[in-house]
Amino acid sequence: MHKLLVLCLFMFVWFGCSSAQYVQQSYYIESNKLISVYIDSNFSEEEAKEIEMSMILWNNALNKQMLLFIASKNFIISTHNINEAEENNSFIILKINSVIANDKKDIDSSILAYTNRVGGNIVYIIRDRMAEEDIHYIMLHEFGHLLGATHVKKGLMYKYYSPASYSCIDYDTAKQVANYEKLNINNMKYCK
Repeated sequence: MHKLLVLCLFMFVWFGCSSAQYVQQSYYIESNKLISVYIDSNFSEEEAKEIEMSMILWNNALNKQMLLFIASKNFIISTHNINEAEENNSFIILKINSVIANDKKDIDSSILAYTNRVGGNIVYIIRDRMAEEDIHYIMLHEFGHLLGATHVKKGLMYKYYSPASYSCIDYDTAKQVANYEKLNINNMKYCK
């Protein structure tokens, strides 16, 4: 079942999935690093689809050097489940609200989402601070953090959200991820 899921995701990524123009590399690389993604059960089906679309764009950019795949859209938040997912080097996407975010001393009211750390494995989406259509763009940015990218002065990893800046995976972001994950930047796809 797992291999079938991976094959289906490879096919979807291979045939393209975005209106942005990406640099096309001519290499075919088998993925040797698979990352399970667990999506909080509190997300609606539409919200989960927005997260999945951003994950698919990242798979396209990673160009089969790594593969993110949804292990579950019904992740139940518990200390045990989070610890287990962390032990398996999985990514976890959690839905929280402003009340929970405001309890954190370093999370101000302008922050829409955050990760536990650059190169970490947990994204906290503060759902009541954004429209549904923003989830896709925000998750492109947050997946960048999970994959090792830090904030920069422009593009996808710019600190302040803008749909135009967050619309595709740019060269600078791809380069940061390639360096962090020890991937070949020449085998990655990124927007022009």
